[in-house]
Amino acid sequence: MAETKVRVDLVLSGGLMQQRVAIWKAFVALLAIYGLALLPAVVVEGYLDSPMGILVLVPWLTANLIDALGLPGMLVNDGQCGWGWCSPTLSGWLVVTLLWLALAWFLAWALVVVVGRCRT
Repeated sequence: MAETKVRVDLVLSGGLMQQRVAIWKAFVALLAIYGLALLPAVVVEGYLDSPMGILVLVPWLTANLIDALGLPGMLVNDGQCGWGWCSPTLSGWLVVTLLWLALAWFLAWALVVVVGRCRT
């Protein structure tokens, strides 16, 4: 009974709603930071060869890692692309996108929870 009362008090006081809004704001901020990190690749020719560019490419290379771990259907031509990196298939892009969005959401949630605990 006491747990229900605490839960109702949190909902009525707006604590849970404020936390959800904070998580969304942190999630959007993380996506914006990643988008800003990708932006120079459009303008600067050798940007993706720099250390920052390689960090930006990590999500794209995740499809290769997942394929190497044994999940089929992640890469075009079943990973037989000669000397180059194989591009992800549609299912590869979906899995990688969902994986990295879930990781970004978890990071946003963790940031909000840690900052919230530090404030109290």
